[in-house]
Amino acid sequence: MHIRRFFQKLGLYRQQAFYQYRPDENHIKLLNFWTSQKHDEIWLYQFVRHHFSPYLSAEKTLLLSSVFGPRKAITNSKSHIKIFYTGENVRRFHEYRDHCLSDVDLSLGFDEIRHPIYPFPNLDILLFWWRTNPASYPTDA
Repeated sequence: MHIRRFFQKLGLYRQQAFYQYRPDENHIKLLNFWTSQKHDEIWLYQFVRHHFSPYLSAEKTLLLSSVFGPRKAITNSKSHIKIFYTGENVRRFHEYRDHCLSDVDLSLGFDEIRHPIYPFPNLDILLFWWRTNPASYPTDA
């Protein structure tokens, strides 16, 4: 069975018939993430809101996107900054096999791809977070 059809039957995937661009009050738009998760439950959303919300405005909006919806919505998004993230195996999602490299400003995932907007490994994010939060450094104690 095709993976998208499987998720549709479970109610975890829904095709958006008409995409409407509506960023939230933090000027962040979430797109194609799990439909059962609220914005505040998504780690990437929390991270971006906490560290970058002062830099976002109605004129500088941010799109966080993933694989659980139509790619066309990512392409048609009016966000000024587009980030694609997936923890999924994109070989199962045919339209996302290229990690949206031609449609986004930053693509994050777990495949080894040599491309300027795809940092690999994902440890770059973790190191950035540790550098900006000294209290979160791991300790030996």
